[in-house]
Amino acid sequence: MRSSIVPKLLFVFVWPLPTIISVFKDLKSRYLLLFFMFFAAFVGINMFNAPTSDMYRYVTRSVYYKNTSLVEIFLEKDFFYPLLSKIINSISSDFYFITVCFTTIYYFLFYKCIKVISDNLDPNYRAYIPWFYVLALYTVLPFTVVTAFRYNSAVIFFTWCLLEYTLNGKKKFLYIILLTPFIHFSFLFYTILPFVYLAIKNMKRRTNIAILLFGLSFVYSNSNLSSVVDTFSKQYLRESISNQVDAYASEEGIESNDQRYAKAVKEGSARRAINRGIITYSRQILMFSLLFFILKRKKFLAQNKFYEDMLIMALLSYSLTNFASSVLHGSRFFSVSNFYFYFVLFFMIASTKVSFEQNKAFFLKNKTFFHFISLLIVLNFINFTYMAKTIFNFPNLIFGNWLSSYFLISG
Repeated sequence: MRSSIVPKLLFVFVWPLPTIISVFKDLKSRYLLLFFMFFAAFVGINMFNAPTSDMYRYVTRSVYYKNTSLVEIFLEKDFFYPLLSKIINSISSDFYFITVCFTTIYYFLFYKCIKVISDNLDPNYRAYIPWFYVLALYTVLPFTVVTAFRYNSAVIFFTWCLLEYTLNGKKKFLYIILLTPFIHFSFLFYTILPFVYLAIKNMKRRTNIAILLFGLSFVYSNSNLSSVVDTFSKQYLRESISNQVDAYASEEGIESNDQRYAKAVKEGSARRAINRGIITYSRQILMFSLLFFILKRKKFLAQNKFYEDMLIMALLSYSLTNFASSVLHGSRFFSVSNFYFYFVLFFMIASTKVSFEQNKAFFLKNKTFFHFISLLIVLNFINFTYMAKTIFNFPNLIFGNWLSSYFLISG
């Protein structure tokens, strides 16, 4: 073991967060997975044991599956969470044991996405890439969203499969990606993404086709397709599946959701309205920034098919997200689109697919654009972190350690 890692292994027990960050900044570190697990456990024990988040609901509900039969579990459409709950609760039903198990699984999947990038990374990337680009890579899907464990695990699993296929050319992930709906049923629709890409991949004007599809999707994103989806599911799908679709796509659900948001806006503070506005507008800005970049660098992309392929996939992802946005909860898929887009962007300026000189020249030529995107993601991360102040014990997460966490948990 390298001597440089020994102090970090010791200090991670004294002051975890800065020690973990010091390892995270080196994407090529051989100890990245180990410190991801330290981070996962520390985040897990710094969640409030109170009904202020989805994670509390997932943890308390997980106990139900302890005595549920495997047959009943596998009859559920998205059985990932029930099966996981049964396994974990067969060991212990302690609140913090379960949160640590959930966060460990979540961050292991996140690590797999980072590893796709790090395996293809030029060792000298830090010579020209600013530190906040790496921060944006880790926070494009903010760590606080682990509270929505089931959905965001699906987001990361899906994106990992997409990255493995597009960046590493591993075709088996086209089949593995089809497992995503078993983590969260809403991805049943979204798994068509790589196959839409395959359908246009070899077409002569594929970039133009992708742009056209994006334009159509943006028009339809402001229409209500819920009634169409709802009617289709009731007529052509089994009742059990139709009921699941209804939960995400019914007109009644959208009306109820709109009423809840209207009530929240009326009763909520101006600060919360600003928080929500930052999320909404940052999504739109990232989406149109990608379109702008493709249009501006169309000639370059036509000469570099590998980069063109990645950005076409990213644009198709936003197109699918726009179509999904016309039904209840569909806008949540922006998490996938943003996540994949930034990972691809980072890959384009630091991969070993081209020489160090080419990477640096490409970065310098587009530096303003890359700076803007990275800083926007960091801003959005700060916003998400502020919104999660009632979910995590941030003072202890930032300044505390394992011992202080133990005393806080013990009361």
